[in-house]
Amino acid sequence: MPCNLNEEGIRYNTSYYRRNKKERFCVNTCPHCEYESTGPKSAMQSHIWSKHTPEDQRPFQCPHNECNRGYAAKATLHKHILKSHKISMPKKKVKGILVYEIKVKDTFDYNQLPSKYRKRIIIYKNNKYIRFDKFESLPISFNDLYFDRELGYISLIEYTRNDLLERFKLSN
Repeated sequence: MPCNLNEEGIRYNTSYYRRNKKERFCVNTCPHCEYESTGPKSAMQSHIWSKHTPEDQRPFQCPHNECNRGYAAKATLHKHILKSHKISMPKKKVKGILVYEIKVKDTFDYNQLPSKYRKRIIIYKNNKYIRFDKFESLPISFNDLYFDRELGYISLIEYTRNDLLERFKLSN
């Protein structure tokens, strides 16, 4: 049984982790080094991504074409994008978003775009509407989507359930 579950399979609250820090009855050990954590399993996963995973294999990759930086945390990626590329990534309000409507702007020369951007534009054109839950199966991420909007390649409209009901005049 995982360390952070009780006998009924219910997650412990923060008092469990505070007690574990003192008593050390459940310690996660890194398989690559001497690092130990009494915190949740996600803390160990974050350590492995940041210390033992090559940058190109980390879960949060910079969407900029000429930048090959990868990060273990989304917040660190957003700091990098702001500092290095001077783009402020908006806080996405994931809760309630069902569909993104994507319109590709014609204000740029498609042939002059780097290949990484061209591939994403093709995905946007083929998927004018992208369901929120479909992103896991697409080769683009939310960061790509917001990054391309900030660069001016696409316009993006977010729809919640109520927005869709109103737009298509459907009733609950």
